[in-house]
Amino acid sequence: MRGNSGYTLMELLVAVAVAAILAMVAIPKFNYSMRNNRGVSDANSIVSILTLARSEAIKRDVTVSVCATTDGTSCITTGTAWENGMLVFVDYNGNGVYESGGTPADVLIRADVPLSRSSSVGYTNASGTALTSLSFRGLGQLLTSTAAGKFTVLPTQKAGKTVGRRYVEVLPIGRAIACDPTPVGSKCT
Repeated sequence: MRGNSGYTLMELLVAVAVAAILAMVAIPKFNYSMRNNRGVSDANSIVSILTLARSEAIKRDVTVSVCATTDGTSCITTGTAWENGMLVFVDYNGNGVYESGGTPADVLIRADVPLSRSSSVGYTNASGTALTSLSFRGLGQLLTSTAAGKFTVLPTQKAGKTVGRRYVEVLPIGRAIACDPTPVGSKCT
């Protein structure tokens, strides 16, 4: 009498069919998780940069600014392309523009280019005006209270989808808070 030494074709087909069904259920959830994690990661990067700028302003007792950049060497003055990068620098004249040739010359603290390759990032103040820079004074507060607002981080995806959207709120006292606007009852605005 001879024993079984393998699987039958029918058993193999059933196993492949079950695996295919499980994959069809799991892959969309995996994509959702990836987008969600991308938004969280990019929002946390922004909080980290803003915290660095605020702490440097307090440590040095000078104005420190954060501005949007596309090349890592200069601030943009129009547009809202924060995802292309950010500069953190000592801003001696408080105008929110990095001037390496000024008197005294602004001091570059950190350049992050690009900030995100997979999310769009914009900053608007409370009245909805898009801003290209934020400045912190020596006490850690925003240089002007009208600059208080929020970064909107939206991972790249199909039109109309908002999976992974995160806000980074910047309060007049200079504190940056990342939040998820999707849960019902969220205090994130």
